Amino acid sequence: MLKKLLILACIPLFSVAANAATVTFYEDTFDLSLYQSFIEQNEGASITINQLSSGGNPGEALSILTEVASGNPNHLSYEYILNTSFTFDPSITGTISEISYSMDRWIDVQGGNLASWGATLLLEQEGKYFKYRFSLSPSEQNWLNGGNSNLLATNFVEIIDLALGTVNPNSNPDFAGSEITFGVLTGWDHAGSNSVVVDNRIDNLSIVVSTVPIPASAWMLGSALIGLLSIKRRE
Repeated sequence: MLKKLLILACIPLFSVAANAATVTFYEDTFDLSLYQSFIEQNEGASITINQLSSGGNPGEALSILTEVASGNPNHLSYEYILNTSFTFDPSITGTISEISYSMDRWIDVQGGNLASWGATLLLEQEGKYFKYRFSLSPSEQNWLNGGNSNLLATNFVEIIDLALGTVNPNSNPDFAGSEITFGVLTGWDHAGSNSVVVDNRIDNLSIVVSTVPIPASAWMLGSALIGLLSIKRRE
């Protein structure tokens, strides 16, 4: 009986602590066998997704090469690229509290003007696609780093029209729901009728997923119950 009282008395002493987990995904080689991708465009362009053995920052990089033929005004294309090994299941690992990410970006535009671009993180959950875009300054043939920290579910918006890129800001991923797969989103919007070649590259992709802390009191309560059961068996 005394052992039982001692165990229960210890529980409140640990109630101020907490336990949280983080999972980090990192990519700098871009083995295409690990990727699943598809392209949406209104025709008029040849688009290829490749792994570059050089030309990264440094070493390998992911390349999206878009070649728009002349006579195709108002070209619009999006590339949805998911790493099938970058998966996180909140129902198993724990509810996501926040996501942080960064990536290096490089672009070269021949025959057109770079007005705006960014570093866009892509999430897929139950067949729905969500994105968060970090805007970068228009700068060609220079590696730039983009991303953000402490992103909540409400920071990601659902892409409801994959061809046009239309989003619903009121629809967000479920950070306590089913499995989420991570990747990147790129694209090109060209309003002219001349030919354009766009070399779009990504390197050093880092994604950090943090889970909601579990109060240590819950852990201690579980441990105490296990201890009580163990004592009871010995008695």
